Amino acid sequence: MLDPTEAALINQANSFAQLFFNLRAQTESGTNPLVQMIGQEITATKNLCNFKATAEELILSCRIKSIIIPLLADHVLREANHFLRILKSSGQIIGLQN
Repeated sequence: MLDPTEAALINQANSFAQLFFNLRAQTESGTNPLVQMIGQEITATKNLCNFKATAEELILSCRIKSIIIPLLADHVLREANHFLRILKSSGQIIGLQN
């Protein structure tokens, strides 16, 4: 939903998609211990939340070109924060320090 001229943001969003795709593949293959996997997911999700918060601020201040309404930007940020809370809870259950 970003304007094609916002190449840097599009590339960054695509990098996050690739990162989470790779994390999912590692999860399915069982190549990482559970503690390490959740730690990596927490770190990646924190970075994603920061990206989405910045994007929301830029949308609200009309500093990026997009067809994203501020309410949608807020929604996707809340979803990311919710997922982060779930990951942190899972990490606490298995003894991961965040």
